[in-house]
Amino acid sequence: MKVKVKDVAELAKVSTTTASLVLNHKPCRVSEKTKERIFRVFNELTYQQENYGIFQGLKKVNCVGLILPEYENPFFLSLAVHIAKIAEERGYTVFQCWVSEGFASFKNAMECLIGKNIDGIIVVAPESIDKEGIRLIKSLQTAQIPLVLLDRAVYSVFSDFVSSDNKYGGRCATEHLIINGHQKIGIILGGGATYTADKRLEGYKEALARHKIAGHEEWVYRGSYSQESGYEGAGALRKQGVTAIFATNDLIARGIYRYAQDHGLQIGTDLSVVGYDNTEICDWLVPPLTSVEQNMLSMGETAVDLLLRQMEEEEHPKPAQNYYYMPLLRQRKSVGSPKK
Repeated sequence: MKVKVKDVAELAKVSTTTASLVLNHKPCRVSEKTKERIFRVFNELTYQQENYGIFQGLKKVNCVGLILPEYENPFFLSLAVHIAKIAEERGYTVFQCWVSEGFASFKNAMECLIGKNIDGIIVVAPESIDKEGIRLIKSLQTAQIPLVLLDRAVYSVFSDFVSSDNKYGGRCATEHLIINGHQKIGIILGGGATYTADKRLEGYKEALARHKIAGHEEWVYRGSYSQESGYEGAGALRKQGVTAIFATNDLIARGIYRYAQDHGLQIGTDLSVVGYDNTEICDWLVPPLTSVEQNMLSMGETAVDLLLRQMEEEEHPKPAQNYYYMPLLRQRKSVGSPKK
């Protein structure tokens, strides 16, 4: 079907006569900028006309949404890739949105996914989700859109939830440092008051109590899941005399390494470090980083399967449940005995 001049004129915001003169290369008093706009509109309409038939008759694509925070975090990057792979094997395409801190970003992502008419959503909540964000998630349930919370629980939202046992992971990381002779152990928290941060802190405190080590609030540095917090936290904790640090993710640990390098400290000798997530960062660092592995593969697969189960059992949905996976400490060379 031929592109109509009046359609070009309407979109280019010129008269039909002007559009006709320009498209037929007739002499006229029209600026080059306006000519470019008219030809751009004409080319776009021509492309649409030529390709419209390609998309006619295509069946609806089964699509699920995925909301993730911290796009610079390799753990979430790997998780996103794994979820997309599992979903594809189950016959679904993943529409993925990364969100920054703040309600506006989260709201835009949620509205975008709902506008795409997705069949269900997997959500890893951002660090600072507030009451507005919680109400937004609950509105999905009110609208009966299948929902699975992954990695981070959200207060007062009751849905299928998949995570690793963060408390156990925090305890394992801290006890590994204690077993190697450390008594002054600091922790750098990310995520403000997120579920993962709270649980890893609980595990840290439980390990100290089990080994009759008196904890100090000065040994707890509260920041974000970032290299910057690792760098700044390492400086603050070293002033408190700590000989070892539990970094609650590998990005934080990387910041600690940077601090050590800038201040002439040897990791594993002058300062011991345990990270969390067991990402590819661990093997890049020198010495390689000991870290807690979250069993990410099982978490991602379970989240996808739970979402698809909800979508297939609309008439008689099963009650929401929590699914926890046991983390595992991967030992490398970043932990040694404290200097006397």
